[in-house]
Amino acid sequence: MDICIKKYSKNGKFQKKFGKHGKNLNEFESPASLAIPKKIIAIVDEPKKNVLLLGTDFTIKGSINTPEFVRDVCFDKNGNLFITCFADDNQNLVLLYDLNGNLIRRINCKGASDKGALWNCASIAIDSKNELLVAYRYFNLIERYDNKGNHITSFSVPNLPRMSKEKIIGNRFTVPDEILF
Repeated sequence: MDICIKKYSKNGKFQKKFGKHGKNLNEFESPASLAIPKKIIAIVDEPKKNVLLLGTDFTIKGSINTPEFVRDVCFDKNGNLFITCFADDNQNLVLLYDLNGNLIRRINCKGASDKGALWNCASIAIDSKNELLVAYRYFNLIERYDNKGNHITSFSVPNLPRMSKEKIIGNRFTVPDEILF
């Protein structure tokens, strides 16, 4: 399996690739998400507690270390990077960093579950108002926050269950059994 990041032209022609399978800075175990606002590419390699930052020419610009394993990333209109983590608490679920790796703020997500890190898995996006949207994968819940991290509203999608079904693994762990978002 070719585990790397590939760049294609607008016409679909392959241009170059970066990385290979491995555990070093320029290697990937399981690249899962990326964000490209302008001249920086932020790459999530899910088993790691950092985000790799590349230029569009694939030169390494740095990395941002996080307190928990990273799930998703997106840039706001100011070029700052929102990061969601697999977190047991709402303090480390959504973090905002500048591109120098400085933590700007933690977003205190209202919908974070006390069921554990896997249940708090969320995807994020920035809307046209530069507001953060947080969608929980295993709960029918989407939250909106302003660019200062203040909760604006929460809503659910009609005709979806309130939460994922549960299953028990090894007679000890209760985990989600289906993805809602």
